[in-house]
Amino acid sequence: MPRQYSFKVKSEYKYKPKATYSSIAAEGSAYIRNLLKGFVKVATVSYSTGHAHGNPVLFYLSRHREVQGDVKKLDGNGYTLTSSAVPPSFIAPTTNEPYFTISGDFNPIHINPYFFDYAVLPCAITHGMWSSAATRKYVENVVAQGRPERVLQYDVSFVGMVLPGDEHYGMRDGNLAVKVETSNQRDERVLNGTAEVAQVPTIYVFTGQGSQKPGMGMELYNSSPARAVWEAVHAHLLAVYGISIVDTVKNNPKEETIHFGGRQRQDSPPLRRYRCSCSQYTFSHPNGLLFATQIAQIALVVTEKASFESMKSKGLVQNDCAFACHSLGECSVLASIADVLAISALVDFVSYRGITMQRAVKRDEHNRPNYAMCTVSPSRIGKSFNDATLREIVDSVSHQTNLLPEIVNYNVEGQQYVCAGELLALETLTNVLNYLKIEKTDIQQSRKCRASSSQAASKRGRRSRRQKAIPKLERGFTIVSLPGIDVLFHSRYLWPGVMPFRAYLSKKINPLHLNPDILVGKCIPSKLARSAAQLGPRQLGLRRTTTKLAYTILAELPAYQFASPVRWIQTQDLLLTHYNFERLVELDPGPIPTGMATRTLKAKYEAGDGAISRDEIVDAPSQTVVETPTPVAVAAGGAATAIPDEPLKAVDTLRLIISQKLKKEVGEVSISKVIKDLVGGKSTLQNEILGDLQLEFLSAPEKSEELPLDELGATPSVGHTGPLDKHANGLAPHMTGQNMPGGFNITTAKTHLNKTWGLGPAPHCGFGS
Repeated sequence: MPRQYSFKVKSEYKYKPKATYSSIAAEGSAYIRNLLKGFVKVATVSYSTGHAHGNPVLFYLSRHREVQGDVKKLDGNGYTLTSSAVPPSFIAPTTNEPYFTISGDFNPIHINPYFFDYAVLPCAITHGMWSSAATRKYVENVVAQGRPERVLQYDVSFVGMVLPGDEHYGMRDGNLAVKVETSNQRDERVLNGTAEVAQVPTIYVFTGQGSQKPGMGMELYNSSPARAVWEAVHAHLLAVYGISIVDTVKNNPKEETIHFGGRQRQDSPPLRRYRCSCSQYTFSHPNGLLFATQIAQIALVVTEKASFESMKSKGLVQNDCAFACHSLGECSVLASIADVLAISALVDFVSYRGITMQRAVKRDEHNRPNYAMCTVSPSRIGKSFNDATLREIVDSVSHQTNLLPEIVNYNVEGQQYVCAGELLALETLTNVLNYLKIEKTDIQQSRKCRASSSQAASKRGRRSRRQKAIPKLERGFTIVSLPGIDVLFHSRYLWPGVMPFRAYLSKKINPLHLNPDILVGKCIPSKLARSAAQLGPRQLGLRRTTTKLAYTILAELPAYQFASPVRWIQTQDLLLTHYNFERLVELDPGPIPTGMATRTLKAKYEAGDGAISRDEIVDAPSQTVVETPTPVAVAAGGAATAIPDEPLKAVDTLRLIISQKLKKEVGEVSISKVIKDLVGGKSTLQNEILGDLQLEFLSAPEKSEELPLDELGATPSVGHTGPLDKHANGLAPHMTGQNMPGGFNITTAKTHLNKTWGLGPAPHCGFGS
């Protein structure tokens, strides 16, 4: 990307009549930012002239510059900020004496009739500072949501007398820039001003592989900051590897040929150690290259980097913000927050990471791996089946089979984990968890099942090796296979690749070029699930200096992280208890961490809200009390005609669950489509839907994701009529709680539907039972 220069210039003018100058002198310096984000002087500005109509130095800079700290205008010149809970008008006091006494503003025109009469004023003038304070109170209640400390700057000028209207027109350094206008009842403007209001405390989350989709990030491609990122990556990949990242993201081809050294035969450091006698290599994937690790990781990091630069250019990113990284997200932090790697170095680094992971997996002569990944949901077994129980069973299966099963992602406590390992080990784990679910037994009684399953797995393993067959992982009650993923991300299986990767990364990052203030106390690596400010010398194995802490975050932890579990449960707990944030911004193509955070809040924090700030859950002005309007009686209508009962069909429940997950209207979910197509290739979202269906219908046919919804709803294991079950039944109270007035619950809804529309018990099933 082109180097940016900063200019600090001071100009002196001597004027002639009629907007001309007798002389102009401009002095200053030009600077660049080093890797520590400090300014380094590289040039001197010195200019003077006699008679002139303008300043040539500023004219030149104005054609190419962006004023630092200037307001970034919103599209359409902003929007009006109002609140139905806060009156948009106020009445000036009938007498100014109380404010006259309290404020110390003893100007007699405010209270003495002789003075305002002498000044030819119509009456006593309300204190300007009273009008300013009343207007500021409106800004505090509407824009700052009842919290005055969020108003960082407030400046007004008095142009006449009183009634507010308020407009948000831009952003400055992550704060809201607000224009204020106050007019009297004759629509005469009496006060103009500006205010700078801090956004609510925000956490930025960078996530990893699994959320990619064709066309991701292209909606920002036409904006100059995002486009600059994409074009820089495109130019580097085309020159070094001979591929187009923009074409790959837009069209998701199923294969792409990488030319070693690029089409111009340039050097390609990350691939050098993997080169053979051939000059090119073709990558392929049945679902498209966006689902191949080597390409997906580059595309995701570039998408997140471009999104961050777009937000930053609009002044939307808060200074001193905290941020968390889920898996590959740590690479995005290197590129976005820390900004320590050039685009070319970033692409090479991510390429090396993806290739290291991919090449670690051993395959047979038919290019088939003996490994897989799957999601596990312990809550489907029972409430007593917790995190510790799952870990004990996984460790037991590993010990008894002498194979690799490992929990590699701790995402949502009790609800979502990801396991990786050898197929026979995961099959044994599936059988043990199925046994616990069916027999409703406890962990002590499952040991016999674990032993027998392990013995059976050993026999099948010997048979498979003789037959050269690869086992197939079937879906269980709590386990769903992640199709197409055979790289054991974050497992100990990848440890052999850690040291080469660490050595490669250490050459790219110089610890003397790091700014620790950006990272220490703000970055939460997924390997540690703690901020760097909480780490001591023992945990890091080095002296506790901020520079070395920064180096550890950026160079050491990413190397060890790809072979270590993602501790997202602990990361979320840290965010929700230690950081007083109210907004979580996910820089990712799909809502993965935000979905996890919503489930964690609901399961662990919303019930007992005393553990965290109420503002994390409820975002409302603290100074305003909204009264519930009194119901107005209406004339009773005639009795509704009864509608024949018609039980709720399984296909309707399917569409309800899927539409809620996809955030679409039910009518947008066609019964002729399959789940695989509806989710657009997002394996994480697909498995969440399949998990919800398993919970709702207790059992579902194999390959449910490949059946049209009408066929899936008609299968014996799914097809049923009657009330909503465990999962869908919980959506109804959430809907009424979010969208209906207080006191309007499921029972009220059923009564209303019966009296008004004549709906009987069976149609009510769609509203919970």
